[in-house]
Amino acid sequence: MIKRIICLLLPIFFNAFTQDEQLRTEIIDVFKEYSPEIINSSKISQQPVFNDTLKTTIITQKSILDKHFFFKENLLNISPNKFRFNSFQNNFKKYISFDVGSVGMLNAKMHYTNGVSTIHNSGIYFESDNKSYLIKKDYDGYDRTSLNLYSNRFLNNKLLNTSFSIGNHTGLYWGGLTYIPMDSIERYNVSNITLSIDLHQSSNHQILHDASINVNYLFNNYKRKELSISSSVKLEKEKALKKYRFQLHCQLINNNSNHFFNSLEFNDLDHSIASINLVDSFSDIFLQSNFNLSGSNIFDYLIGLDFHYFPSEELQYGGEPVIFPTINLSHKISSNESLDFSLFKKLNYHSFFQVFQMLPYLDPNYRNTLSKEFNMNLAYVRRIGDRINIASDLSYIRERGSLIPFILYERPQNLDDLLDLEMAPLGLYQDKIQQGLLWSSSISYNQEKYNLLIEGHWNGIKSVDHDKRQFDPKFEINSTINCQIFKNINFIYNCYFKGYQDLIKIASIYNIINPIQYSQLPSYFNMSMSLNYSISSMVFSLDLQNILNQDQYFFDEYYNNDGLRISSGFLYKF
Repeated sequence: MIKRIICLLLPIFFNAFTQDEQLRTEIIDVFKEYSPEIINSSKISQQPVFNDTLKTTIITQKSILDKHFFFKENLLNISPNKFRFNSFQNNFKKYISFDVGSVGMLNAKMHYTNGVSTIHNSGIYFESDNKSYLIKKDYDGYDRTSLNLYSNRFLNNKLLNTSFSIGNHTGLYWGGLTYIPMDSIERYNVSNITLSIDLHQSSNHQILHDASINVNYLFNNYKRKELSISSSVKLEKEKALKKYRFQLHCQLINNNSNHFFNSLEFNDLDHSIASINLVDSFSDIFLQSNFNLSGSNIFDYLIGLDFHYFPSEELQYGGEPVIFPTINLSHKISSNESLDFSLFKKLNYHSFFQVFQMLPYLDPNYRNTLSKEFNMNLAYVRRIGDRINIASDLSYIRERGSLIPFILYERPQNLDDLLDLEMAPLGLYQDKIQQGLLWSSSISYNQEKYNLLIEGHWNGIKSVDHDKRQFDPKFEINSTINCQIFKNINFIYNCYFKGYQDLIKIASIYNIINPIQYSQLPSYFNMSMSLNYSISSMVFSLDLQNILNQDQYFFDEYYNNDGLRISSGFLYKF
């Protein structure tokens, strides 16, 4: 099927590549009426220049609450988005906020910046977020603290972005252990330090478009340390109404751990369980590059070649490069509707830091893994009048090495020095092949005083080796209403339904006979409301979450049973 599609598209690509030759022999009408239909045009997408002499005070009536309510519970998410103050406000540049609520919820944030400038602006952002950990302890309690310092300096036609952040995340490995006292359960305590430097250049006369470097250092209370250094460079040249781009990304990862175990004790599943075996340290190198050409002919196009390579054969899918064309086609049917097609194949590297960001209950002995992903997507967008927007998206996805979480009760015997307390972290099992269709659709209605969003997802991706079971929710439906009741009062109502999904159970990693069993996570319906009132430089908010008092399961034995949660917030702009 894939070969047929590529064969059908070859004449189109040939026509796109030969456009340059045609332009060399034909007469170009320089007085042609301008029509800005080429997507990602640098002339209309570059950052605007702000003038410090602006005298007019700009007041926005936008809600300060996070409106991204839809939560797609895929493998690496642990809880749905909550109604809360947003981390980096688009309309409040300097503020301090507090949230206090039931189940021991306490959140404090502070953001300060020297303001918008054509020369330099910098700022500091601090957040402390904890639930049922400091005030009222519970099994699923956590404590997160982060500090971010950033600077943006404008250098003629260049922009230098620098950021430095430190963070800490603490909680319990409590899955399936609610029958024992909390003081007898092991905790995770992970800290990380990150430095990022990015140089962006918007001039079309320079080949170097972007260069960046990122350094991250992570360490936990199990003496595991991960140092990740990644750098990338992007070159771009515009010629004959086309853009040529080359991107190169390199990632170096070094891991050290004083605790390891012998994988010879494992059964035949050891190659499928992502855990450190035999070695107490390892180093990985991951390379990515892309060369593409973009322009406009019958349609807007971006076609190129992707290269992904993991040199070591220690990991599955390593040792062999993945080379595959990348295709993005966009056709504007009319001024109100468009059709887009994309095709790519890539190799994904899942580091401990990346997985932990979304799965804090992760096994401290998780071994960084690789997965292969093929994606073919068709998207349709239509605008009806000035108020209604419809979008539909259909994808065919095939992935090798998908990560599936499972409760890891049994620990290697030579880790006894760590087992003074009980722990049940989430191990990760690598599935051989998952494939199927993924369909998403949404409709939105927007007015000055209110807007409505309804979206749904149908997931047909199934596991080939596990009797076509689905390890992601089959159905998800979300609806959100945002209403401005009065000038200073905003109301948000959200409903979310999540369908069932399959899960795996591995009772013992040493059991050779039928080690894998199956179960299901139940579906649930979540209803939430939020109300905020702004007066002068202050904003007051009231949030009600899980109004129907539903138990919300995210992984095997990891769930939210707090019931109705009420919180109030205060924000001060200065």
